[in-house]
Amino acid sequence: MAFEALVTLILVLPLVAAVLNGLNILTGEVYYGWRTVQRITCGALLVSFLGSIYVAYQVYIDPAPRQVLLYRWMSSGTLTIDAAVLIDSLTVLMMLLVTGFSFLIAVFSINYMHYDFSFSRYFSALSLFVFAMLTLVMGNNFVMLFFGWEMVGLCSYLLIGHYYERTSAARAATKAFIMNRFGDAGFLLGI
Repeated sequence: MAFEALVTLILVLPLVAAVLNGLNILTGEVYYGWRTVQRITCGALLVSFLGSIYVAYQVYIDPAPRQVLLYRWMSSGTLTIDAAVLIDSLTVLMMLLVTGFSFLIAVFSINYMHYDFSFSRYFSALSLFVFAMLTLVMGNNFVMLFFGWEMVGLCSYLLIGHYYERTSAARAATKAFIMNRFGDAGFLLGI
């Protein structure tokens, strides 16, 4: 498999798992049960982790930074903003940490969330969180970095507020969301 295709697959697989689990939520969780939800999420995260190991091996062999263009997002005169990722030794380390720990968290969550009222919602938010973290650590420009940062903030809100009927969880999620807005202001100022 080509290096560029594998890097794209590592990034996109958690997003695909989030979308599939999200579609299950929209249908009232009638098309597939909790076993399929866990297999989709854990399978996507495991393949992303294994792909990250292969990419780490390739970077070990040739440590030169590589840029993978996903698509040209915006071009106006001399300004060009691409949706692209940069693969270097630091990026690979972060990819391994994000995908490895996320896979372990997903496996642990299978039993922890087994009798939860919205198993699909949790695993959809978890998969989306992994996609956001990968976007954050793999992005090669400030726009990709900011997009990943915003998605991480949204997913944090969704995961912290999973038990939204509990007042403490709803307050904690709201507090995290508001504090993230202060971070965004500083982030935008820095960009």
